Amino acid sequence: MRFDVLVLGGGTAGCALAARLSESPERSVCLVEAGPDYGLYAGGRWPDDILDARSLAFSHAWETDGEDRSQLRARILGGCSAHNACVVLEGAPSDYDDWGHGWSYDTVRPHLQRAREQLRTRPTTEAELTPWHRAFAEAAPDAILHPVNAVGTLRWNAAFAYLDPARSRPNLTILGDVLADRVRLDGTRATGASTSAGEIEAETVVVTAGAYGSPGILLRGAGASRRRRPLRPRRGRVRVRADGGVPPRDPRVRARASRADGPGHGGDPQQSLPRGRL
Repeated sequence: MRFDVLVLGGGTAGCALAARLSESPERSVCLVEAGPDYGLYAGGRWPDDILDARSLAFSHAWETDGEDRSQLRARILGGCSAHNACVVLEGAPSDYDDWGHGWSYDTVRPHLQRAREQLRTRPTTEAELTPWHRAFAEAAPDAILHPVNAVGTLRWNAAFAYLDPARSRPNLTILGDVLADRVRLDGTRATGASTSAGEIEAETVVVTAGAYGSPGILLRGAGASRRRRPLRPRRGRVRVRADGGVPPRDPRVRARASRADGPGHGGDPQQSLPRGRL
């Protein structure tokens, strides 16, 4: 398979990018997501907990360490927007003004507004607050009722917002239940990716696998000369591992940086650097 643009990771950013990039009919785009794609919202195949904006959804979460829910990442098209609390926040205007030449809040504001509209963002009403949250809001004069990407009680995730209007495009391919292992390189140029569905070639590769998944994919790509085990797509727990101890798209991503004589190269395993969270 070969495409003009390959997007690795079908979370919020991946859905938005695949939809925007495929607006040009001359550009072929492939979006790869490790979790399932349940199709159009109107098709009625999406799980109830994923649709219900009134509570967090855990049915498609990657395995995490312990009970720390801040690590939760969703293995499903739409990514975290498909299982989180639906809070939509933008940065303070001064943050955008500090980005540097060519960037400012005024230049970004129209795009933020378009994103709000696409995600069908609306205010949270006081009537929707639980008694606990209402008491907290009344006790704090500066409490903010955050806007949410919810249509009534329906969690309007990025797959609905961006991909549903684009699914009929012949130049957009969506691959669900496909693990992205690493970016393939020719020297310093990305030429595609190795996935559980085989090799995918592309003129441009965009990595949007999240704060945990993207570093793992990039680290394995940088060490492409090392021998790796083949990927096996699975639901639920992720036990697929690559050299260096980085599980693909697993929220428990850890990086093992080592010298050339480290593990797998005939050297002393104790010479490898200690693991640390990315």
